[in-house]
Amino acid sequence: MMYHVQTGPWRNYYQPWYNQYIWTVSDTAALVLTAIMGAVISVVGSRAWVVVRGVAFWCFRRRHRPWSIGIPLEPLDELDSNPTDSRYTDCEPVEDFYETDISQTDAMLAWMGSRRKNNQHHKVRYFLGLTACVWALFCVALSAAVVFVLTSFGQETPTVQSGWTPCCGRDIAYQNLFSGVEAKEAERYVLGCKSDLTNELRDCNSFWAGEATPEVQIRNIGCPFDEEICSEEHSSISFQHTITASSLGYNTPYKVNLHHRLTCAPLELSTFIWSEAWKSGKHLLSVQNLDLPYDERNQEFSNYRVWLETVNGPNKLSSNYSGWNGRFSFGEEEPYPRDMSLVLIPSGLPANLSFAQRQLDRRLRHENATIFVLLILPGQNVFRGMGPMADRMFRASRQYGGEQTGFGRFGQWLPDREVNGIGCAEQYKLCADGRHCSGWRSTFESEFFGDGKDVFFSPGELTSPLEGPAEDQVLLFLHAFKYSSVFGYLLKNRRLLMAAFKRANSYGIVKKDQWIEELRGLFDAAFIRARFTLIHRILKVNDDYHCADNPNIYNRDPFFCRSLLLPGSEYTNINLVYLAILLLISIGVLSYSCYIEGQKETKTGAIES
Repeated sequence: MMYHVQTGPWRNYYQPWYNQYIWTVSDTAALVLTAIMGAVISVVGSRAWVVVRGVAFWCFRRRHRPWSIGIPLEPLDELDSNPTDSRYTDCEPVEDFYETDISQTDAMLAWMGSRRKNNQHHKVRYFLGLTACVWALFCVALSAAVVFVLTSFGQETPTVQSGWTPCCGRDIAYQNLFSGVEAKEAERYVLGCKSDLTNELRDCNSFWAGEATPEVQIRNIGCPFDEEICSEEHSSISFQHTITASSLGYNTPYKVNLHHRLTCAPLELSTFIWSEAWKSGKHLLSVQNLDLPYDERNQEFSNYRVWLETVNGPNKLSSNYSGWNGRFSFGEEEPYPRDMSLVLIPSGLPANLSFAQRQLDRRLRHENATIFVLLILPGQNVFRGMGPMADRMFRASRQYGGEQTGFGRFGQWLPDREVNGIGCAEQYKLCADGRHCSGWRSTFESEFFGDGKDVFFSPGELTSPLEGPAEDQVLLFLHAFKYSSVFGYLLKNRRLLMAAFKRANSYGIVKKDQWIEELRGLFDAAFIRARFTLIHRILKVNDDYHCADNPNIYNRDPFFCRSLLLPGSEYTNINLVYLAILLLISIGVLSYSCYIEGQKETKTGAIES
C-alpha cells in the first residue's frame, strides 16, 4: 500500500523511554549518516587512545615497579642496535619523552620490536603494544555496534509514523465505498493466519505496527435472553477484549480503552416459526415483534424474517435427526446443500437502538445491547474423524456408509443434533481513565457519543472528560466503535469463516467446538476490519488532487492523521537518546584529549625554557 510517512523527529509512546525519541529518515539518508557516524567514531576512538594509554601505564606501574615507562619508543632500529644506551642500564632511567608522546601506531610497532630480545623493556613494550592492538579492534567493533544500536538496522521492519495528506480523515459517506473491500481483507487475513498452524492470530500482525490483536477472554455464562428461547442442552458463551489506541496502531500518550463484548447463546428456533405461514414447503422464521401495528410491522418485515427449508431436521427446525442419509443430490427431487453462508437477522442496520428494540421479539431484547441472530441452514455439516463426536453445538454418531466404506471407524459421521441458530448481544464500554467508565452500551453511535467532540457522554451516569487533545481521541474511538462491531462486519461479509476454511464439496467438515472457533473468528475479523478501515481512512492518497480542491468536506486534523504507526521497509529510525549519549561521550573524549595535549605543550615549553 502506498502511504505517506512522517520523516524527522517524533515520539513513539509505546516504547521504553530510551527508545521513544526517534528521527525517521529514508534509507539513502541513513547510509550517508552511517558513514558519518563511522568516521566520527574512528576519530573519537583514536583520540581516546590518550585515556587508554594512561590507564595502561598506570596498570603496568602497579605491577612492575620501579621501572619507568617514560622512555622513547622510536626509532626501533636504534634502540635495538644500541643495548648499551644509558637508558637501558640498571641506573635510574632518563625520561626523554613524556607518556603523551607515544601514539597508538608507535605502541603497535613497539610490540613488534619487543620480540627482539636485546632490551630490558620487553614487558612494557609487549603490554603497551597489546593494549594498542586490542583498542584498535575494539574501535572497529564499536563502530559497527554503535551504528546498529543507534539505528533500526537491527529490526526486520522499522516502525514509522503516518504523514498528513489532504484526503486524511475522509468523511463517512466517502469511506463507505471501501467498507466491503475491508471486510474481505479482514476475512482473508484471518483465514490466512489460520492456515499457518505455527502462528496464533495474535502473533499474525505483519501488516501493522503497535500491539498485536487484543487478547480475547472466552467464558461460559448464563443465557442473556429469555430462558424460554435458549437451548437447555447448551450453555452461552461470552467473548471480550479491550481495544486500546496501541492495538489500533495509533500513537498517543493518553490511556483510553474501549471494551468490546459479544455474548451468544444457542436458540430454540422452533419458538420463532410461524406455523400458519408456509410457502412451497418452506417455513417462515421471524424474530419480529408481532404486537406491532400491521403497517409498522410490514415496513421492516424483510429485515426480521427468513424463509427456511430443512435438509436435516423435521419441520419447525428442531435439532433431532429426521432421516438424512448423507447423500447429496443436485436434482430437483431432493434439496442439496448450499454454500456455507450465514443468514443474518436483522438484515440491515436499524436507525437507532429504541427502534431496533421495538421491532424485536420481546424474548430477544437486551437492555443496552445490539441484538442479532445468526442462522446456518441445517443438514450441511458432517464430522470427519475417528469415531463419533459431540460438543455443545453439534453431535454426530451415525457413520455414513458404515463399515462398507472401507475406512473402518474413520470416516464421515452424520449429525444427530446441531444448533442452527445463535442469538448474540453486542456491547461496548468506554473508559476515559482507570476511574471513569461508562456502562455497557449498544453499537449505535447515538447511544454512545454526544454531539460535542470534547466530552464523552454516559447517559444517566458519570460524565468524564477525555484527557489531552480530546478531538483526536473521539475520532479514533468513534472509528473503532463503528467498525469493530461484529454485526457491522457481518452486514458486509455474511459467510462462515472457519467452516468455509475447512469445507469440502460445498458442505462443512466440522470439528469439536467449531462454533466457538467460528464466533472467535468473527470477533477477531471485526476488529481487523476496524484496523483496515483506519489505515484506509488515514493513508489513502489516490485522490489527493480532488481532496485539495474540496477542503471543506474532509477532516483536516493534523494530529489525528500523523499518529498511525506502520511498518516502513524503506525508512530507517535513528534513536535520538543514544545519539545524544554518543555525542556527549565524543565531546568529553575530545575535550580531555585536548586538555592532555595542552598539558604536554606546557611542560615541553617549560623544559625548553
